[in-house]
Amino acid sequence: MRGTRLLYYKHLTSRSPIAFAFRRRLRHFEGMWSRVRITLLVVLAPVAALMAEAEPLSPKELDRVIEQLGADEFKVRETAQLLLAKQARAEPEAMRAALEKHRQHEENPEIQFRIERLLSFIARLVPFEKVPFTKAALAAKHWEFLGEAPEQASYELKEELLEIHSLDQVKESMGFVHRIKGKDAQEEPRGPGVRPDRFVLDAEIRILKEHHIRNGLAGMHLNVEDGRTSSGLIILEDGVFLYRHGKIHEMDTTDKWHHFRFVIEGDHQWVFVDDMAKPVFAQERPKGTGRWWATFGDGTSGAGVHAQVRNVTFSRYKLARD
Repeated sequence: MRGTRLLYYKHLTSRSPIAFAFRRRLRHFEGMWSRVRITLLVVLAPVAALMAEAEPLSPKELDRVIEQLGADEFKVRETAQLLLAKQARAEPEAMRAALEKHRQHEENPEIQFRIERLLSFIARLVPFEKVPFTKAALAAKHWEFLGEAPEQASYELKEELLEIHSLDQVKESMGFVHRIKGKDAQEEPRGPGVRPDRFVLDAEIRILKEHHIRNGLAGMHLNVEDGRTSSGLIILEDGVFLYRHGKIHEMDTTDKWHHFRFVIEGDHQWVFVDDMAKPVFAQERPKGTGRWWATFGDGTSGAGVHAQVRNVTFSRYKLARD
């Protein structure tokens, strides 16, 4: 390495014809690189300016950025794709519609390839099945009452606000279930690079009072199964835990509304509380056959709870190949 540096220095300082030719060639490459940098700055400047803006892209700006997916310079193509992905996070439905429109008549294979990648990315952001819990959904049987004695354990539903009261009859379980169409999931292609669907159950819950046994299914619960069993999230007054795992995340669930999210995908399950960027639990799912459903309620016959629930939504995402 030292010898190479000495030779390089000798060529720069020597007055021999070889050194002269070397310096001339070096200046040629330096000039060429300067021109390339200037070209990139000129081409990237509009895209970089758009990335700095917080406002959504106008239709004309969107068309221009999509066209830059097929630019000659790699950096321009990558920057355009990053900008479109950023816009997709803010407005996934609008971005998907625009990309689908371009895909229909696009002939540039590079643009086609990058549009497909963006559409796969958007598929992870937008559920293809979304079922909120409302009075209308309950009447249409998209959600069903799941209980042993509905005349003893009571609930009151006002639009999207649900209040469950089963403290007086702790031997009677009550809850609600959305039955997932398991046949479609069972027929999904399997194999290398094929990702399973992601199933998500969101709910905002405030515990008013609960009767529980910590080593069993008790208190309020959230659970999703896709033909395989899941641990299920148990919500107590002073913490939450996954059934069969035992580790407790201590928190006060009575002080205010808390946003709970239960997620399963393949062999893994996650639980998020309020902060949707950082899970409080991230574990492998237990082995065993389960049902095709999303459920929430007071757990089981050994449980009792007085709780308020709102904004319950089941979502299913069709994930693309890795």
